[in-house]
Amino acid sequence: MSQCSCSCGCGSEEKARLIYACSGAADVGHIADLVARRLDDEEWGGMSCLSGIGADLSGFIESAREADNIVIDGCPVGCGKKMFEKNGLPYTEFVLTQFGLVKGSTPAESEVVERMAEAVKASRPLK
Repeated sequence: MSQCSCSCGCGSEEKARLIYACSGAADVGHIADLVARRLDDEEWGGMSCLSGIGADLSGFIESAREADNIVIDGCPVGCGKKMFEKNGLPYTEFVLTQFGLVKGSTPAESEVVERMAEAVKASRPLK
């Protein structure tokens, strides 16, 4: 297996941990994107492209089929979750409004991003 510079699992025998964010137009979508990028920067997993899943692009679908997928949706509409379900892919979903954020009332401040990233990590620690 090829080596990589992150700890997402792509250079080991473990499944890669891939992170997908809804990145929607609402404030909580923006925060979901920032949380995913923060987790990627911290090497908790590797961020991948949710749009690639939604567009049914074979490379993204195949990568997700074999990975430990984390879907971060900003709100209960669950666009990310629905894309994974439509494609029959395994995933664990985190909905930021279930962690106390209020859609339309939560600014994308660094403290909020930090708190949400820590909540995701605490719910799903590295092995």
